[in-house]
Amino acid sequence: MTPTKKNRVLIAGDSALVRRALSHALAENPEIEVVGTAGSPYKARNKILGLNPDVLTLDIEMPLASRIKGAALARLNLDLSRFAPAPLGITLVAPGDFHMNAVWNGIGYQVLLNHPPLQHYARPAVDVLFDSAASYAQPNAVAALLTGMGTNGALGMQGLKTAGPRTIAHDESSSVVYGIPRASIKLGVADQILPLCGVPAALICAVSTRRGNGAQLTSSSHPAPAQNTPP
Repeated sequence: MTPTKKNRVLIAGDSALVRRALSHALAENPEIEVVGTAGSPYKARNKILGLNPDVLTLDIEMPLASRIKGAALARLNLDLSRFAPAPLGITLVAPGDFHMNAVWNGIGYQVLLNHPPLQHYARPAVDVLFDSAASYAQPNAVAALLTGMGTNGALGMQGLKTAGPRTIAHDESSSVVYGIPRASIKLGVADQILPLCGVPAALICAVSTRRGNGAQLTSSSHPAPAQNTPP
């Protein structure tokens, strides 16, 4: 019997604690082989070339991370410094040093990046995104809080819960750091508490259910943005 080829993973990140936790978590999967770790983009670049991994894990905001490009990674930069339509079927990640907001213009949803003060010592902050979704998306939103340190997002999820969206929190057993989801659970604002592997299906189910119930987005059910250009 031919042995199953394992997925070779290289873990890159500037936190030794996170690298170690990810290594231990991934090692439990018999289909995954952690072939190495790297604490800097320079080491990651060299190990990509030498180890030829199938998958690279990388901090979204890692110092000098752009230096890795050309070895095995191309980074997509979106200029959303003004209001821009939120495309269907696309995952948007807020760039460093910008808050992300979801707004409604009477026709469709838009994304706004702006630069107000830090929240939870961070920018972007989850609470900012969730607060905007509570104001504009209301029951049309679905939100999940995954593993992470601190409480960023818990109060925002509380506002979302009041506005009507389905809310999901990552469970303790599959979290690397249980701070953020635990804070939302303590507030009693998580409709579901799920392992990481169950979150994607729950998100898809929640969106499909809303569509199946005939939920429609109309200008009468959404407040309009106060202005058409970012502050």
